[in-house]
Amino acid sequence: MKTPISYVIVTYNPTIHKDQSIALFSYRPDIFPANEMIQIKNEMGELGDSMHCKFVCVEGTMVLGYLGALLDKDTNRWFLDWFSVHPNYQGISIGSALLKTVEDWLLKNGVSEVRVQTCSCEGETNARDFYTKKLFLLEDTEKDGYAPNHSKLTYIKTLIN
Repeated sequence: MKTPISYVIVTYNPTIHKDQSIALFSYRPDIFPANEMIQIKNEMGELGDSMHCKFVCVEGTMVLGYLGALLDKDTNRWFLDWFSVHPNYQGISIGSALLKTVEDWLLKNGVSEVRVQTCSCEGETNARDFYTKKLFLLEDTEKDGYAPNHSKLTYIKTLIN
């Protein structure tokens, strides 16, 4: 694992960050299959806005991580969107820094809770552990929500200043 000398969290800009951000997700085809990669590629072409915040962690010109949050118009609830940290830079608080930035953005914009959905599969163990450590609570389990024997787990976190 390489420890970055200094990294910063900045607002996502597709002109600058798109290709490297897409590459972050391609490292995990077990979690981000082809159909999701198509969706990721499409969404990475767009700037964030008042209903979809997007941030990247960069060191110089290298994108080390990406996280967004999206307002679900049907439920009027905010969900963490695509989230990935380069495998060589995991475990050094980049995910935590991205999450804090998104949570701060949501609070600044009057949002008091955020949700995230993940899978019950073995490949998502680290993600579930991360969310639990960050005080997300399991809100719902949808049996076979992603695939047979892979439940969709929805976690919720109340945001406080």
